[in-house]
Amino acid sequence: DTGASEAIARLEAELAQMRAKAEADAARLAQAEERLSTLATTTSDAAAAAAATDTATQLPLIFSGLDSAFANGRGFEPELAALRSAMPEASIPESLSGRATTGLPRPEAVRQSLTQIIPDMLAQRPLNGEGDWQAATLDWFRGAVAMRPNGDVEGDHPEARIARLEAAVARGDFQSASEELAALPEAMRVPASAIEADIKALAEAQGFIEQQVIDVQQRVGG
Repeated sequence: DTGASEAIARLEAELAQMRAKAEADAARLAQAEERLSTLATTTSDAAAAAAATDTATQLPLIFSGLDSAFANGRGFEPELAALRSAMPEASIPESLSGRATTGLPRPEAVRQSLTQIIPDMLAQRPLNGEGDWQAATLDWFRGAVAMRPNGDVEGDHPEARIARLEAAVARGDFQSASEELAALPEAMRVPASAIEADIKALAEAQGFIEQQVIDVQQRVGG
């Protein structure tokens, strides 16, 4: 009848309004969710950027502290802990972590020890057996009085390597010093056995710092 038709029409109109309102609410909810997602991403990016900036600020201080500890033979456990916190992915060699409390040998002490044992090292160098007796005698005399060239001398003969070893230790380049020492004849390395481990430890420390700096530069550049 007419009354029922009007009631149905009103209900349909109200239902249509409710549907329209529900669609509008759904659209507003979707917009709100999108804004929340954008805000979360922005906040996350900002936090990551802030963390990266903070790390980039800390690392030079950490590396400077480690370098100072290596140069002075003091412990560096706080610096390693700070490095682990700033760079969890950093792989710290056992030769460093094992000496974090006691510290590495002082470079100056290694230099003094090397100076004392160089005559013994030169005395063990292979003698030239191809020359006459005068050349052989001169060769022996040079070893006995520890005569050798100075500085970065070219060549693979023992005197040149000893000279480069001594020069590398004097300037604090223990990576080069370790390479030169390892290339000497076994007999010449025997007198240096007491400091060979110290030279190697200092070389690994320098290599570690250099590699971490390279990794940070690559990460920042990337």
